[in-house]
Amino acid sequence: MTNAALRMPEAVLRHFPAHLHALTVVSDRDGLLADEDVAGVLADRGFAVIEETDPVMLRVRVEHLRPWTPERPVIVVTQGDLRNLPFDLWRQGRQISLSLHDFFPRLSYPIVKSLAPARRARLAAAGEPPTSLGEVSSIDFVLRHAFEVEALDLANPAGLVGWLNVHHARNEILPPRLREALLARLRAAPALAGLDPAPLIDDKDAYEVFVREQWDTFVRRAAGTSIAKTGAPYILRFERDTELQDDLAGLLRTGTIAPVRVGDPDLLPAWARPGVLAETDDGRAARAVALAGSLAGRLGEDGGERRWDDWRAIAREWAELSILRVEMDSGSAAIAPLEATLDRTFLDWLRRRYASLGGQKLPQPHHVHHVPLWLAR
Repeated sequence: MTNAALRMPEAVLRHFPAHLHALTVVSDRDGLLADEDVAGVLADRGFAVIEETDPVMLRVRVEHLRPWTPERPVIVVTQGDLRNLPFDLWRQGRQISLSLHDFFPRLSYPIVKSLAPARRARLAAAGEPPTSLGEVSSIDFVLRHAFEVEALDLANPAGLVGWLNVHHARNEILPPRLREALLARLRAAPALAGLDPAPLIDDKDAYEVFVREQWDTFVRRAAGTSIAKTGAPYILRFERDTELQDDLAGLLRTGTIAPVRVGDPDLLPAWARPGVLAETDDGRAARAVALAGSLAGRLGEDGGERRWDDWRAIAREWAELSILRVEMDSGSAAIAPLEATLDRTFLDWLRRRYASLGGQKLPQPHHVHHVPLWLAR
């Protein structure tokens, strides 16, 4: 079995068996040990991971953890050459060099390096290409297997909306070279003529404004009311695109589409009525139900360990639901079981995962204890 045939965390973790080596020194130019799945398992196996560019701080932390033993093992990480570490650590430690190229030898290294850990894991699950690929072919391969662009039907605007809905729900940013390649495809699609796809990919708010304007245009036409002028051509033909009609529930659930008020909802076809409100309707109750359903689904998913990005999405939905609960001054009893599940699940994740994540150095500080090191740079 090749490295690429393994899931990324397992492929990295097999280099670090529990209770065998007291000191391991690792050259990790691509930050593979910082992946939260890897960091969590290393913590479970008892490893203390040290990554310090300041030689004094490195020495302080290393000495603080003595004595190193197989039961209390230490990993010293550098992004440079192992020979640049202090000689005593280099001499005593088990030496390992990690590189993305070892896991994806047939793909362009700069393209793979630009991916977030979750996308690398998905790419690894797809297996290796049959032959070595250059940069352009690697981009196509990565878009297809790591970002599901293969399923994106550019002849049908509904395909783009569905893909963007998932893309923004993951709160991801496309790496520059992948973004350029995808934009080139979108701009060449006749069905998207007159539409600038760049802001839709880059900005979740711009994407939501676009879809809401398209939905508002459809509703106004169907209800026979005046249509506001929008910045984009009307290309999402809800009235005849059955795929868009099927996607309406998901667009409402994620908040991409907000229900539009009309004088007589019965003028709309049955499939469209969840996306409209009568003038006297209060849409907050329906939105609260949708959010509660989405949260129940997220918390009930049994697809493996939740990652930090999963919790960020849960936090946004829970915050919106909490606001609605206060505004409506009702519904607390109905969502109490959901709140208990959320508290229990999140607390369990914090106990197992937060220690390994909270101590990592970040490009921008996320917590108060990150600020001194950030200021010192």
